[in-house]
Amino acid sequence: MAARIDRVRLIVAVAAMLSLTGCQDSLSRRDTIVAWAGNSAAANRAVHIIDPWPAASADTDIPVSGRRTVAAIERYENALDAPAAGAPPASPVQ
Repeated sequence: MAARIDRVRLIVAVAAMLSLTGCQDSLSRRDTIVAWAGNSAAANRAVHIIDPWPAASADTDIPVSGRRTVAAIERYENALDAPAAGAPPASPVQ
């Protein structure tokens, strides 16, 4: 009877160890000191980047024609006011 209990304990212990080996791979290849540290390492790396944006992103003088912009806005607003082709007439809301 004691041998059977020892065998059951051995099987349970081996099963527990095998089930925990799946966690080992993801926890061993972390860039943090502890598993619950979050993304502080990535945040610290991003802080030390000198200028992550390209130089052209600082240029706020975007060449655009005011007449073309006004015409585009008017076309957009008129398209919203006009019913779609083949659409049934709108019923009044009660």
